Amino acid sequence: MRAYYFVTDDPKKTEHLLALDGAKERLHLFKADLLEEGAFDPVVDGCEGVFHTASPVSLSPTDNPQVDLIDPALKGTLNVLRSCAKVHSIRRVVLTSSLASCIYSGKPLNHDVVVDETWHSDPAICKELKAWYALSKTLAEEAAWSLAKQNATDLVE
Repeated sequence: MRAYYFVTDDPKKTEHLLALDGAKERLHLFKADLLEEGAFDPVVDGCEGVFHTASPVSLSPTDNPQVDLIDPALKGTLNVLRSCAKVHSIRRVVLTSSLASCIYSGKPLNHDVVVDETWHSDPAICKELKAWYALSKTLAEEAAWSLAKQNATDLVE
């Protein structure tokens, strides 16, 4: 089993991973650009499962939420899934979700409600509230489900 982790140039962000038992044999570190289509093709080749956990996070308003949050979340998610769709050995893709992607749905939340992958925040409500992170996760997850359906990818959140 191979394990991959995508890194920055800061070794302090990965030294804890390199210290794990078996890391020398099983952990491969890569640097890749989520916004570059095809950047993950060689990384996912031969894999059976992929966990996509990367998404820009900012709960504060930004000057340009489209550029700072929405485009990177959407394009990055689609780029990873497009790479996965090319590899027949991949049996499942796990997409890290966020509560933000479902709490702005306009539906009542109480103890009887089960929130699952069929719930998504309403983009109009997110925009009205300037909940840009929620909007970025909502759009990325909706696009992921659509692409997964088109490519018969086993996607879970």
